[in-house]
Amino acid sequence: MSTYLLFGPQRGKMFGVLEYHAGSGQRSILYSFSVQYKGRWKVPGRAPPLFDVDRFKEVHDPVERHIKELGAQIEQQADEAIRQELSGTRKKLSRQLMKRIHELYRLHNFSDQTATLNEAVNTSATLPTGIGDCCAPKLLNQAAQLGFSPLSIAEFYFGRSTPSGTRRHGEFHEPCLDKCSPILGFLLCGAPAHLQ
Repeated sequence: MSTYLLFGPQRGKMFGVLEYHAGSGQRSILYSFSVQYKGRWKVPGRAPPLFDVDRFKEVHDPVERHIKELGAQIEQQADEAIRQELSGTRKKLSRQLMKRIHELYRLHNFSDQTATLNEAVNTSATLPTGIGDCCAPKLLNQAAQLGFSPLSIAEFYFGRSTPSGTRRHGEFHEPCLDKCSPILGFLLCGAPAHLQ
């Protein structure tokens, strides 16, 4: 997996590793990256996303094209009232799309339970964009699905620093509060106590 692009204009990315015991007791490692890598949700040897990628594309792509078309119409429109109406339509479509995307996620834990994002968070509130796409959720989800016993987990930033400087090459980070923390309780249910 080439990483040279992470030091260019697109900047770096969060990566994660999870050490586990397989059924034989042998130690091994699972790997992950946050969100997408080079525009791909799935990369061989890395933990997959928490949703079916083909189903995601079916739901996402046509609506996203419509949203972009509305954006182009807004840019070209001189009448402020029409701009406002188009903007409202685009915002509504975006919210509906995000809700449908979140319904595609399936989280698995170490107690053999499966839940949607809303069930795992136990809320009817709007969930943040990107929830479930970070390294730790992907790693824990895959370990639970494969029946592995996690020993440790780490997330680190690799590549060119973010413009704000909050992420720098080689730094380790805890799971984020807004996108990871709300679902970690469910994902860790049934996991060894030292991870909880």
